[in-house]
Amino acid sequence: MHHVTLEVVGQDRGLPVLLVDLDTVAPHERVDAFQHALDQSVPNDVVHEGPAAGIRARLEGWRIGALDLVDARGTGFRVRRTEKHLRRLRERPIVSVTLQTRGTGRVELAGRQQLLGPDDISVLHEVSARTYGWSGTGSSQALMIDAGRLGLPVETVVEASCRCRSRRCARRARCWATPPTTTGRCR
Repeated sequence: MHHVTLEVVGQDRGLPVLLVDLDTVAPHERVDAFQHALDQSVPNDVVHEGPAAGIRARLEGWRIGALDLVDARGTGFRVRRTEKHLRRLRERPIVSVTLQTRGTGRVELAGRQQLLGPDDISVLHEVSARTYGWSGTGSSQALMIDAGRLGLPVETVVEASCRCRSRRCARRARCWATPPTTTGRCR
């Protein structure tokens, strides 16, 4: 079993560091390796779309000053953080600003669902219960900020995250939720 960590420590030169590459892990160990990698920073429930042998993921991280950045690429998955997980958070929680760069991302936060297409962003506070992931092959890039540096209450960040999405994805979600017109177009 490969043991990896998502902490980007001492990499203040802005150079990327490989955090995990599931292509280097035996197919039957990939589910556990991915779960272990994510649990090193924050515990989550992880569900993969495909069979274990087909799971792919590559995570790279780097630090610029006090900011951590992560580039994630791989096959479809869903990461769910519940109230149970929130009891085991790290000492200094983070807020992530994530850019969906490929695929269709999905976020559920505060009872609201959002679809994320390429170039859409989501803002997530680590201490909020939520679901995040993407379908098919996808990728994202995240900027992670120490929540204490923002000086904002969790509720403010959660409310802002619910407002942070593009019109294109909002229209797509509305099309999926409502029946098409007689011409087959979205209302």
